[in-house]
Amino acid sequence: MAISLLTNRISRDLNSQLQKMPR
Repeated sequence: MAISLLTNRISRDLNSQLQKMPR
């Protein structure tokens, strides 16, 4: 369960960074 939460958190962070970065 803890891993799931961690993965979800990382996924969100990555998504945020990707959206911030201009293509």
